[in-house]
Parts: sequence; C-alpha cells; structure tokens
Amino acid sequence: MSTLVADLRRELEQARTGADTARDRAAQQAREDLVQEIGRAIGLVADETIDPEQVIAELTDRASAADRKLRDYRIKDALLTAATTQKADHALLMPYLRGTGALGALDPEASDFTTHLDTLVTDALTANPKLAATPITPRSGGDFTAGNATPPAPADEEDIDAIRRKVRASIADTRT
Repeated sequence: MSTLVADLRRELEQARTGADTARDRAAQQAREDLVQEIGRAIGLVADETIDPEQVIAELTDRASAADRKLRDYRIKDALLTAATTQKADHALLMPYLRGTGALGALDPEASDFTTHLDTLVTDALTANPKLAATPITPRSGGDFTAGNATPPAPADEEDIDAIRRKVRASIADTRT
C-alpha cells in the first residue's frame, strides 16, 4: 500500500509540474504574441504576409506623388514671381492658366522654364486684360472714422500723485 501511495504522489507531482510548465509556456507565448502585435502596429515588426513587390509599388507611388507636389510648388512659386514682375493678379492667373492647360506642359527642370512661364503670363495678360492686378487706389477725402476707442493719456500734471500734491498744497494754504 505504501508503494501505491508513493506512486500516486509521484504521478500527482508530475501532473502539477506539467501543468505549471504548460501554463508558463502559454503565458510566455501570449506575451510574445502581444509584443509582435504591438510591434506590427507601430511598424517595428514587419508582417510575414507582405509582398516585396507590393511594398515597392507603394513606395514608388509615394515618390511620384511627392515629385508631383514638388513640381506644383515650383510652378506656383515661379508663377507668383512672374505675376508680380508683370503686375498680374496671381489669384486669378493661377486658375486661369490651369483651366487652359498651359501649366501641365511646363517642366520646372528645363533651362528655359522661367522664360517660358513669363511668355505664358504675357500671353494670358494680352488675351485677358482682366488678369492684370488692379492698383490700390488711395482714399480721397477726409478721415471720418470714429478714431480709436482708447481715452487719451492723462497729462503729467493730472496723475493721481499730482492731484494729491495740489490738494495738500491748497489745504496747507488755507491753514496759514
């Protein structure tokens, strides 16, 4: 009977250690899965299912979008400069030239880009004189505004200390 009890105790101890080991392994696996999931969410760990061709296509699209933005900014900046020098209204000129499709043919990398853009602005001003910047006309007549809302600053002799000195001096004069 004592061998039976010893065998049962040994089996019970093995079952306990086996359960503890399995529980520890499951907890460790859960931690590793959580770390991997967080790493994928913030971009530190790459997915195993990502196709390299897909990544290359995505990066190529991003680069071409960035190139288009840079081209648009260069054209916009050069057009602002050309419009200012030729006294054209930039706010009207940009949509007008986009509408005609003239800006689509421009290449900011070309050596004659600025001369071509100046020619476009000159042609647009010739074809549509309303694109010229209207000069700001100065106001004529008197100033009928209500002025500012702040009261005038008190004169130096009207500050509180000066008034107190005057009052004390007049009281002293009346006593003597």
